[in-house]
Amino acid sequence: NGEFRGWEVYATAGTHTWTKPAGLKRIKVIVTGGGGGGSVHSSGGAGGGAGGTSMKVIEAASLGATETVTVGAGGDGYSGSSGDGDDGEATTFGSHCKGDLGRNGHETMVGDSGNLTSGGDINFRGGAGTYGIGEGAGDYTTVYGGCGGSSFWGGGGRGATHNDAGGN
Repeated sequence: NGEFRGWEVYATAGTHTWTKPAGLKRIKVIVTGGGGGGSVHSSGGAGGGAGGTSMKVIEAASLGATETVTVGAGGDGYSGSSGDGDDGEATTFGSHCKGDLGRNGHETMVGDSGNLTSGGDINFRGGAGTYGIGEGAGDYTTVYGGCGGSSFWGGGGRGATHNDAGGN
């Protein structure tokens, strides 16, 4: 029978161990890298890029008794008065496939996704963040941060305003 019968989800950033169950025929793996954090700038910082996604069907004979699953964290947005966010981290399932990290938003440039998403039967690059807009020079009522890039899973976080935090 070729149907997939269950899910195991690893959503907490860090290293985990997947154990191959007895009688397994194949698995479908979907990995997505952590997105980049947004930046802060007087003209509205840029949003971070989304992590890339890789999908792969792996036959049981190609799997070890255990596989290391590394879930990449999203990058932190910059919290000072002007600066870049942090890059996200890559997500991997053993050596079989990798979802690349999203790049940070720069003060004056958008965050981009890396292009190392690889190993899957299907590989998707994450989307770039958007530019912020506004007039710096004290008129903070018209400054808006850029939105985060869209990933395979949906749209990126909303950009911040002068008095409201952005979204994840």
